[in-house]
Amino acid sequence: GEYRVGKRILHDHTPHGIMTFKEVIEKSSNIGTVKVAARFGPEKMYKYIRVFGFYERTGVDLPGEVVGMNRPLSKWLSGSMLAIPMGQEVTATAMQLACAISVIANNGFYVRPRIVKEIVAETGEVVKEFTPALVRKVITPKTAVYMRYILNGVVEAGTGKKAKVEEFKVGGKTGTSQKIENGTYSHSKFMSSFIGFAPYDKPILAVAVCVDEPHPLYYGGEVSAPVFRGVVEETLKYLNTKGLKAI
Repeated sequence: GEYRVGKRILHDHTPHGIMTFKEVIEKSSNIGTVKVAARFGPEKMYKYIRVFGFYERTGVDLPGEVVGMNRPLSKWLSGSMLAIPMGQEVTATAMQLACAISVIANNGFYVRPRIVKEIVAETGEVVKEFTPALVRKVITPKTAVYMRYILNGVVEAGTGKKAKVEEFKVGGKTGTSQKIENGTYSHSKFMSSFIGFAPYDKPILAVAVCVDEPHPLYYGGEVSAPVFRGVVEETLKYLNTKGLKAI
């Protein structure tokens, strides 16, 4: 439950002991994540933060989109490789999170999000269609499949159990972020999140749930995971009534 690096001691919310990489993600271990990131090194870490889209606007067709305040590699601090892998020193929008989990659901490809799929006339004729815009390949399909397997484990056996859906398997990741207050990380104000996809085998949905300053519970697995479950269940019911089978 403690990992000393220089003068800093990193903690997990619960001591876990020896874990596999899959268990590191399932249990949301800060220590395990930082140890894995250390094998990457800062250059590769920075590369993947960029290609997953956290340094740019998604390009969604909505006005006023912002981008997170993330420093270039040249301005990372000495402790950044401890902080960034577990989500500190970086910021993201809900749309960026949705796009990032979509990469894993979409076999490794980053697709620009869009609000409107098509414009249909009263006669049923499709007046205009907005086709998906493939931006880039981020990870290999093989890696994406393995990540879906790991993220299904988060729901089946890890911190995301409350995202579990009865009819089919899903995958996702919990998040619990400290908010900044007076220039330092708060111990009383949090942002709780869950990002996931469904169904697990052949995803057709990606969902990002962010809850600002929940109280009294604030862990993503407690607050945001149940919302994900409800959204997925109702959305897939709707799609099935329209003849779009989810499974």
